[in-house]
Amino acid sequence: MTELRQFPIQARWFLLLWFVPQIYDPSQLMVDLYLADKFFPELLYSDESYLIPEYFFEFSYRFYNAARILVVLAFCFLITRTSASPFFRPFKTLLLVPGVEVTAFTYFASAALVYLCFYPLSLLTPEFVHFWLIELPDIIHRVDGELTFWPNFLSLICLSVLAPITEEVIFRGVLLQRWGSKYNSAVAILLSSAIFASLHTDPFGAFIFAMLMCLLTIRSGSIVLPILCHSLYNGSIWLLELLYEIVDPQAPRYSMADFHSEWPWAILFCMISIFWAVRLKALLPAFSDWKIPALYSQYK
Repeated sequence: MTELRQFPIQARWFLLLWFVPQIYDPSQLMVDLYLADKFFPELLYSDESYLIPEYFFEFSYRFYNAARILVVLAFCFLITRTSASPFFRPFKTLLLVPGVEVTAFTYFASAALVYLCFYPLSLLTPEFVHFWLIELPDIIHRVDGELTFWPNFLSLICLSVLAPITEEVIFRGVLLQRWGSKYNSAVAILLSSAIFASLHTDPFGAFIFAMLMCLLTIRSGSIVLPILCHSLYNGSIWLLELLYEIVDPQAPRYSMADFHSEWPWAILFCMISIFWAVRLKALLPAFSDWKIPALYSQYK
């Protein structure tokens, strides 16, 4: 008689290998210096080193961090002799439209929840909200006042390729499978979504997004559809920021006053989200029916 076996990559060791380099990795400085020497040698060894663009170090971190994550993933799959290929099974194309719909819903719901959460906080602790929400790194970059190709192309790659692939493999792949096979589907979905949310500036919107990406994984039987929808979500944010820069290139940097003035949009997004959530509730299965498929190997 066969029995369902646990996903072999242990979550606590995987999270340890993943989180520790996020906190401290001395090799990051070596990578920064190496790349700066390649691209800005005339600035690195001069009194004008401060002129090296900030986005350069941001990209250095993001690409190197993605490489670290992929190495950790490869190590974990190899050491446990687990194939990752079942995670990337093709999905039924008829699921693409529902996937795009729930992705669009999360965009509006996230925007509404950001305002509902951070507007009251901005009145109580404006310094925290300014640090946490307003003073975020730019995703559209200008060089000498001009939009240039390479910095913005690399920004798009970071947002719509690296982040979706690595995050979906981690959260809707490894963690969802491990906790789903060790405990149950509800624990796996809620716990993996909570950790995902804790790593984003909009935790409530990110939690809803993660939950729906779990559902897409369940419905499609792979993480390919969540990767595509995650890429669409991030790519749409990048595109909107680019259009904003093109339409109003002289606009001052986004401020707390801008955030406070957007309350009409927040009300509109709340209304859209509520009506859309009612529609989705009628279409989506009850949470008790969200059963995680064994993507890696079904039987012992």
